[in-house]
Amino acid sequence: MKKRIVLASDNAAPMARALGAQLSLPVETDDAVSAAVDPDTAVLVVPADRAGPALSVATQPVLAVPPEVSPPTTLSRLLCPIDGRRKTSFSLEPAVSLAHRLGASIDLLYVSGPAPPPEKGRIEAPRYVDQAHHDWPDWTTEVRERFQAYATSHPDIPTRVYLAHGEVHEEVERLARELGSDAIVLVHGAHFESGRAQVVRTLLKTAPCPVLVLAQASGDVHPRSKAEQPPRLDMGRYQAVLFDMDGVVTQTAELHAAAWKHVFDEYLQAQRQRPFDADLDYRLYVDGRPRYDGVKTFLASRHLELPYGSPEDPPDRDTVCGLGNKKDGYFERLFHERGVKAYDTTVALIRRVRQQGKKTGLFSASKHAGPILEAAGVLDLFDARVDGVDAARLHLPGKPDPAMILELARRLGVAASACVVVEDAVAGVEAGHAGHFALVVGINRRGRAGDLLQQGADLEVHDLRELLLT
Repeated sequence: MKKRIVLASDNAAPMARALGAQLSLPVETDDAVSAAVDPDTAVLVVPADRAGPALSVATQPVLAVPPEVSPPTTLSRLLCPIDGRRKTSFSLEPAVSLAHRLGASIDLLYVSGPAPPPEKGRIEAPRYVDQAHHDWPDWTTEVRERFQAYATSHPDIPTRVYLAHGEVHEEVERLARELGSDAIVLVHGAHFESGRAQVVRTLLKTAPCPVLVLAQASGDVHPRSKAEQPPRLDMGRYQAVLFDMDGVVTQTAELHAAAWKHVFDEYLQAQRQRPFDADLDYRLYVDGRPRYDGVKTFLASRHLELPYGSPEDPPDRDTVCGLGNKKDGYFERLFHERGVKAYDTTVALIRRVRQQGKKTGLFSASKHAGPILEAAGVLDLFDARVDGVDAARLHLPGKPDPAMILELARRLGVAASACVVVEDAVAGVEAGHAGHFALVVGINRRGRAGDLLQQGADLEVHDLRELLLT
C-alpha cells in the first residue's frame, strides 16, 4: 500500500487525521515541495500558498488548506462545482468515487454564467434550486445524465444538485459557506485548463474550506502513471488518412477566431455581456462547426437566443444567419489582407503518407476550402475533399456529427474502420470518435495537455512532427 505523505503546516494536522495520513516535517519552500513528491506519495496536504508548486509536479491528489481556515477533523460533505461545458462533466466520476470511499455526501453546483437581467414585473428566481424542483437548461442534459449514472452506481451517497448564476468562484465560495462544506473538490482535466486557471487560483486563496484537487481518472488516492509511449502511426494498419483543414493543414484558425471575436464582441456589448474569448470560447463553441451552428452554440453558452433567419440575411440583421454572414465577411477580408500558409510539418506528414501508397482526404466546414487550399499551395495533396459547399448541397449535418467525414471516406472508397482522422477541434474529435474511425489523432496546439484525449482522441500531439510514421 502506498504511504500517505502529508506536507505539514500550522493548520494541516486535523486534515491529516481526516485522511488517515501520516505527518511529515513542515515544508517552507517550493523546491522542498517538489522534492517531497515521490512514487510512494499518495496524498499531499499543503498550505494554500504552496499549492501551485505541488500541483505542477504531483500526480497525486493535493489538498490545499487556506490560511484562515480551521480544517474539520472529518470529510463528510463535499462540494463539486461544474458548469455547462462537457469537459467539466469529467469531474463527476472522481468526485462521486471519493464521496463513496469517505462515506460523505456530495453537493453538485452548476454555475451557468452571469444572471440574465430581471424582466420588469417578474419575480427573480431563487439563487439555488435542487434538481427535483427545477426545469434545467438544455445545456445540462449530458452533465445530468452523467451525474445520474455515477450516482446510481453508488446509491448510498446522499446528493443534492444546485444551480447558480454568477461568477464561478463567488458562487462556489457562497454555497460552501451556506452548506458548511468540508472540502471543495476540483479535478485536473475538468477545472484546470487555461480558461479556468484564474478561478482555481482565486479559490485557493479565498475558499472557506480546504480545496481538494483529484487526478482526472479516479477519486481513489493513488498516483497516476507517468509512463507515456511515443505516438506512432503504423500505416500498415490503415488505408487512408483524413485531415481537417483549419488548424491542421492550414494556419487559418487564428483568422477564424479573430473574425468571430469581432462579430460577437459587437453583439455582446449590446447585451451587456463579457467579450468573446478568442481562445476558450472559440475552441469550445465554434471551432470545427458550420458557421450558423457555431453562432447558435456560442449564444446558447451565454443563454442568449436569436431567430434563425435565412442564409440570405444581410450581415446587419440580428439573426443567427445574419451574425454568421457578418463573420464570413470579416474572415474573407482577413484572408485577402493576410494570406494563408500551410503547416510545414503537416505537409511533410501528408507527403510521407502518400509515398507509402495510402490515400489522403480533406474535410472542412468552410465554404472557402478550395481558395484557401490553393492559396496555401496544397490543393494537389488530397485524393478527395468534402467542404462546406458539399455539406450544404448534400444536407450533411456539421460536427460533432460524423456525416461529413464519413462522406469523405465514402468518396475515397475506404471504410471508416480503415481510416485515420486528424483533428484539432473538440467537435471534430468527437465526430471522429462517433464515426467509429480506426484512429483519431488530436492536435492540441492551444489547450491543456490531455484535453482532446478526454473528448475521444486515441492519440494527442502538440504538432504532427511528434507523430512517428511506421
